Amino acid sequence: SLLDRVLPKLRRFDATQEPVDRVALAGALLDGAPGRVAEVWKLIEPHLGKLSRSDKVQVARWFLDREPKHKGAAALVQELNPIRVPGADKIPAAEWLELLEAAANLEFGVVRIPENKNDFVPSPELRELAKQMARWRKDLVAIQSNRVLIITPMVNPGRIARCLAMSELLCDTLEKMFAFSTRKRSRALRMKILLCASQKEYIQLSASRGVGAHVVWTSGHYDPQERISRMFLPSGEGAFESVLDVLAHELTHYWVDVQCPLFDDYNMVRVAQCPGYWIVEGFASMLEEFTFDLGAREVRATRPGSHSLDIVANASKRQLIDWEALLTLSQAGMHRHLDPRPGSCGVVRTSWSLGKSSLASQMNMFYSQASAICHYLYSADGGKHRRQLLEYLGAFYTGKLDQLDLAKTLGTTPDELGKRVVAFAKRASGR
Repeated sequence: SLLDRVLPKLRRFDATQEPVDRVALAGALLDGAPGRVAEVWKLIEPHLGKLSRSDKVQVARWFLDREPKHKGAAALVQELNPIRVPGADKIPAAEWLELLEAAANLEFGVVRIPENKNDFVPSPELRELAKQMARWRKDLVAIQSNRVLIITPMVNPGRIARCLAMSELLCDTLEKMFAFSTRKRSRALRMKILLCASQKEYIQLSASRGVGAHVVWTSGHYDPQERISRMFLPSGEGAFESVLDVLAHELTHYWVDVQCPLFDDYNMVRVAQCPGYWIVEGFASMLEEFTFDLGAREVRATRPGSHSLDIVANASKRQLIDWEALLTLSQAGMHRHLDPRPGSCGVVRTSWSLGKSSLASQMNMFYSQASAICHYLYSADGGKHRRQLLEYLGAFYTGKLDQLDLAKTLGTTPDELGKRVVAFAKRASGR
């Protein structure tokens, strides 16, 4: 029997041997023996109490991959699960396991409204949860990490945890970028994300707070008036991955607004007529196109097939927005002068996009060129201009108009800068 073959080999492992190796050994011996998962569980179960938390997660993954409704593995997952909510047992164990895996390197906890009102100790997070339960829906859960608070109905624990992990990794990345600054923001509250269960709920919630009709074309946005982000979780893995890109973009806006150390609330300027608006959307779009490895908690400033660089590398000179005009556009000017309709810039033949072409609008082109400028300043020549990029961001948000002539700062002209950006984009896109 399997037990006769495996047990003597398992006994040869001493107490210091990695427990996961026992699981791997048992798994290897299962090849060609389907239906023997229960027997392997009998081998592993007596050792569970000696395992570390991370090893228990790996054990649960091994069994649930082979038997999604395995009762022992499901019970192990619930033992490890720090989130206790009504109906938790109705959510598949594999989804809770995804939460444990995604949040393995995170410190996180659950914000709860106490049953006894006398135990209510106000905190910004608790007040926000109570406000959203009164305004939005009663069955909300609040999960907080060091810098982020996610308020959501508990419909897909794994994806919620991945959003939390992505948010923290993005914050780490931005903090390292601006580590040269000796300043700190006066208030450092957690960034708040309202994560809706569906697109319909997202649109309704956004509309109830006065967000414009454009929200129907988005999967997330940052609301600077309320200082909160709203998003929704789409079905399908590919669609969810695209939401992580949106999360990176919108949370970059949020972080710059409330955490960037180059300025503070008292000297931050919000003027729709301020020139140089490219830095706002370009910087967020650049971060959106970074590669975030949640498992390894590593970030790379490049991504094969970066959309903005692909567009800029392949667009004709006629399709590109004039570089001098782009560099001086304000937010109001962007909305006033640029056509958002698909195709208003024609068809751009691309190197990486599905179908090898993109129906670009003038607004799309603005975002792509702005992002490409940021990629160039951040990465070209070994990051030679990186500090200038970050300081330009600070100058824009504090309304220092005399510091917003980027070409002059770099000792060149807008056209020459544009040529450098296009050349960089072509190299990055393999052209």
